[in-house]
Amino acid sequence: MREQNNSGNDEKNPFVSVLVPIYKVEDYIEECARSIFEQTSTDFEIIFVDDASPDNSVMKVKRLLESYPERKPYVRFIHNERNYGIGYTRKVAIEAARGKYVLHSDSDDYMNRDMVEKLTQKAIEDDADVVVCGYEAFNTEGVLSSNIPTPCSKIVRISEAIMATGLYNVHWNKLIRKSVYSLPEIMPKEGIDMGEDTYINYKMMHLVEKISMVPEVLYHYRYERKGSYVTVKNIDAKTVDSYCAVLLDMQSYLKRQQTYSNDKIQNALLFREKHSLLYITRSKSYPCLRKYPSAFHELTYSEILKDKSSGTGGKTLMLMAKPYLSLPSPLHLPFGLLLHLYHQWHSSSN
Repeated sequence: MREQNNSGNDEKNPFVSVLVPIYKVEDYIEECARSIFEQTSTDFEIIFVDDASPDNSVMKVKRLLESYPERKPYVRFIHNERNYGIGYTRKVAIEAARGKYVLHSDSDDYMNRDMVEKLTQKAIEDDADVVVCGYEAFNTEGVLSSNIPTPCSKIVRISEAIMATGLYNVHWNKLIRKSVYSLPEIMPKEGIDMGEDTYINYKMMHLVEKISMVPEVLYHYRYERKGSYVTVKNIDAKTVDSYCAVLLDMQSYLKRQQTYSNDKIQNALLFREKHSLLYITRSKSYPCLRKYPSAFHELTYSEILKDKSSGTGGKTLMLMAKPYLSLPSPLHLPFGLLLHLYHQWHSSSN
């Protein structure tokens, strides 16, 4: 890991560190970086972590930075020696941060020009550990949805983070006190690159008490970008490992907490298991499920049959996948054949 610092200046630490991982985003990185360079706040640093991106992403940021000379002393570049993945890259960025608070931005998204200022003002006003703002999801067709924070209970925040719905499972709409990352099991983990935000945030929502809100859309999330860390549809074995590691972590962590028996938490876990199982089974990497029978133990046949949200096709897939991953060999083989035939049919129909 190499760091390039534009300043060489050891003045007082900034209030905020904005952290941006970079990997294969040359078509989007300039919009992201410009929205950060043009922030109304001045009391922040920017750390770009290049995860060995093979394209021109880093060069484009450096070239754009030349147009913002006032920002140059506060921008740092860190270069990973190889492509480690988003979990490791976020960890590198957090450990390098000098700010009292950190703000994550994905490198294909962008933020309002006053995002840092408004979140900082709220953090100071409330002495908050976490400040949450609203965001909108967009694609080439326009705005798809928007989400604004409203007051809710801790159980609701944990549940939304587990299900990966709403505001509480993602990193980039939160200003987070850096010391929060010293709490048990909060730091990102190398190897967890899909669901890496949920891996952190459901525990953060459980452990942190002082959470404030700015009820405005300040962040703009690009949905379904080709090649994104989080939207690759043909997932591989490493992705299955990440998804199942997050599920096992949730089960282990929540069983150690009093919240585990809460009905809302139980329903959130079932929702997460169901959607993870469907996501993986629809990919060609479904054979990897055999390594993780315990990751889906909350999802019983009864729960699958009661499911009303996945449609007949989704329910049928889960009824094939559940015995495939849980039955001992060779009893699982007929269900493996059914899944294989499903994928053959699906490929030919597309």
